[in-house]
Formats: sequence, C-alpha cells, structure tokens
Amino acid sequence: MYVDLSFNAPNNEGGGIFAQLQESGGTLTITNQTSFVQCINTENEGGGMVIFSNGSNSRCIISDNVIFEKCKAIWGGAICNIQRDGASVEVHDITFEKCEAIGGGAIIIAQYEGTSFEVHDVIFEKCDAYQQDGGAIYIIQNGRVSFDVHNVLFKECEAIQFGGTIFIFSVPYWGDMGPGTTTISESTFSGSKSVNRGGAIYTVLYDDAALTIDNTQFNFCYSSDSDGGSIFALIYEGSLSLNQVIFTDCNCTQPGSGGAIAIGQLQSNCRISIIESSFTNCKTLPGSYSQYGWGGAIYIQMGFEVSDLSSTNFLLTDLSFTNCAAFENIGNNLHILSPNTYNTGIAIAANSLLTVKDQSKPPKLIPDLYTNDKYSKDYM
Repeated sequence: MYVDLSFNAPNNEGGGIFAQLQESGGTLTITNQTSFVQCINTENEGGGMVIFSNGSNSRCIISDNVIFEKCKAIWGGAICNIQRDGASVEVHDITFEKCEAIGGGAIIIAQYEGTSFEVHDVIFEKCDAYQQDGGAIYIIQNGRVSFDVHNVLFKECEAIQFGGTIFIFSVPYWGDMGPGTTTISESTFSGSKSVNRGGAIYTVLYDDAALTIDNTQFNFCYSSDSDGGSIFALIYEGSLSLNQVIFTDCNCTQPGSGGAIAIGQLQSNCRISIIESSFTNCKTLPGSYSQYGWGGAIYIQMGFEVSDLSSTNFLLTDLSFTNCAAFENIGNNLHILSPNTYNTGIAIAANSLLTVKDQSKPPKLIPDLYTNDKYSKDYM
C-alpha cells in the first residue's frame, strides 16, 4: 500500500491521520510501505499523525517500510503521541527524513502511568527542531513508563536549543507511581548538533528515573555553544548508566564543558556509572569566552559532600581515552568540579572509583593513574 499524503491542516487533528484509541481497547496498524509525504499541521502537533492512546488494551504499530518525509508541525513534525494508563506504541523498520518542528522534529511523546514506546530498527535523517529541543524526538515521562530505542540510526539531526537528537524530561512523580526508564542500545548517533546543551541527548532525571545506554556509538556530535558534545544529563535522584559506549570526534565550544559528556550530579542519591567506554578525539574548543571549556571528554559537576561519595553513586571503570583535549588542558580527559576538589580526588583514588586502560598495554589498566604527574592535566 502506498499513500502519498500531502496536507496543510490548520487544526490539532494531525496533518494526515487523527486516531483516538479508547480504554476499551483497539489496535491501529500502519504498515506495508505507507508513505507520509509533506504532511503539515500549521497550528498544532503531529504533521503526519496524532495518536491519543488510553488503556492497556490500546496498541499502535507503525512498521514495515513506512516513510515520513518532509512532514512539519508546531510540535512533532511527523508524529504526536499522548499515552495513558498502560497504552503501548511500537515503531520499527521505518524512516523519518527531513521532518521538522519547533520541538520534536520527528516525534513528540507524552507518557503517563504504565505506558511504553518502542523504537527499533529505524532511521532518523536530517530531522530538525528549529526553535526548541529534540531534533528527532522530544519525550516527557510521568510515572512508571518506558521508552526503548534499539538498533536505530540518527543521522545529522539538529536542535536550536537542547538535545540535538533526543530530549528526555522525566518529571517528579507522586505516591506509588514509580519512575520512568529510557534504554538506548546498539544505536548510532552521527552528526548530531545542538546550539545549547546536549549535542545528541539532553535529559533531566528526577526521582529514580533512569537513562541506560548500551553498545552505542556517538560520532561527530557537537554542542556549538554549551555543555556536552554528545550527552548532557541533569540528575536529581535519578541514574545515568553507560556501558560499552564509543565516542568519536565529539566536541563542544566554550563556554561549554565536556566534549563528549557533561553531567550535573546534584545530590548524593544521584547515580553515575560509565563502564568500558572509549573516547577518541573528543575536545572542548575555544570560543568567545575566556573561561570554562573543561573536560575534553567528560565533565562532572558534583553538588554534594565528598563524605557521601562511593561506588554506589559514582563509578567510572575500564575507560579508554585517545587524543582528547580540553581548552588550556583543564582536564583533557576528565574534569570534576565539586565543593572540595582535592578531597574528592583523594576519595576517588582511595576507592578506585576511576580506572583507565593503558593504551600502550591494552587491556591493562594504568597502574599509577593517581600518582604520576604526567596524568595531572588529563584528570582534574
């Protein structure tokens, strides 16, 4: 089936399709090479389609070579989805190309209690948030929800503000609702760009919300005027976990810090784990400001006392750094800003909270990382 949809819709009912899946149940399936071409909503969300899904029996499946091309809306250039009470959406084996919106260039998602959204085997290419956040995806999570991204290629997506490719905001929850979780695995972010924080991903994590990234690559990602060339995470009681993630040629420009990653770890019950990950040619670049630009690969700002620092909330192990550089050599590989920098360094060394592979003797670790002066400008 091929449907070439080209609409200008000055309303909030989706440029191509409006769907409302009730609590009693229903499945919406869009498949078999259906195409949404130049679908436009000039006033509201969802250039290609708007989906309201409610209840655990409500399901939407978009699959099998569906294409969204040059779709445009105020928010969610291709798709707007609002999920409630256990509803699910699956998006796989499809392509989003040159979709744009003020925010959420391709997709905007609002998740509420018990819902799930899965994106598998998908390509997002040159999607753009031309005024706000999330060049490809903008997602708000409220309650015990899940967002899963697997084997997805994000290519040259941009945002004028936060999160060149993905913007994730997990709001505080009340009662026994539980936290939101996001998992990104076996995916590639290539050429993602933001002006503000998070060249590829920007996330705010409240109340045990978790972002986990596994076996994923970030190549040529860039924040042109702020922190985190690939990832920026602001953590309030949540957790950020990276496992076997590769960062190559990721940069940010002053006043930004963290050529690949910038993290605000605001409380002792915030958790950071970066394991077996590598950083190559990641840098902070000189800009119009004469300060900042710290942490060529990683920048972490801690907001709690060193007495609360432990492997439970801070663990960076088996990392690899090659040719990373910070402006004026202020933490070429890693820079940590804390209330007491010296004591923080002592605690990290005493508890082996940071271990780095010796590039001249892989896979062995650097034995004198904490005592050899030649590493003093690389880890600050």
